[in-house]
Amino acid sequence: MRSFAALTIVAILAGGAGGASGYVIDFEGFPSGTPITDQYLSYGVLFSGYPAGDPPPVTVDYGPGSYGSVLTSHDWFAAMKVEFVDPLNPGLYLPVSHIELDNPIDSEVDYIVVEVFDASGQLLYSYTSTSPERVVIDLESDIAAYMILDDTASTAYVIDNLEAYSSIVFSDGFESGDTSAWSATVP
Repeated sequence: MRSFAALTIVAILAGGAGGASGYVIDFEGFPSGTPITDQYLSYGVLFSGYPAGDPPPVTVDYGPGSYGSVLTSHDWFAAMKVEFVDPLNPGLYLPVSHIELDNPIDSEVDYIVVEVFDASGQLLYSYTSTSPERVVIDLESDIAAYMILDDTASTAYVIDNLEAYSSIVFSDGFESGDTSAWSATVP
């Protein structure tokens, strides 16, 4: 019987850790008003309105020389949910350990309440971002299944340049999907 070493897959949903290359979800290429839901599923990221049933977030294109295309809730103030899922089975969370996003507006002060949860709905992290700011969330392990972004101060908000990282171990080899967003090493 052959013994197979576990293949460690580093899912770089956006950006990279330690020099690894990957992707930044920057919402470019979508006209203003485009609802964003599963367009980034190949990176393991789903977007929705929150609570469930609310309209999905939409893009706003500020144009070149400004913020470019960004994401906001359907009405600028409502909450949105960002889920980290298995690209091949979006009903299954694929928790992450590191999340970054921009709260980019610098012409006024925008607030974003960022709450990160595990798969059971346990709050892991809460932070209120004041624009302009790069929000960086480092957790000790792959436990963040989703996050809720909200504007409790009613200042309106947008996000840009979302990145998330996860270390995944598969015992049966490399999983398919958008392989350009995955980096593999054998320990």
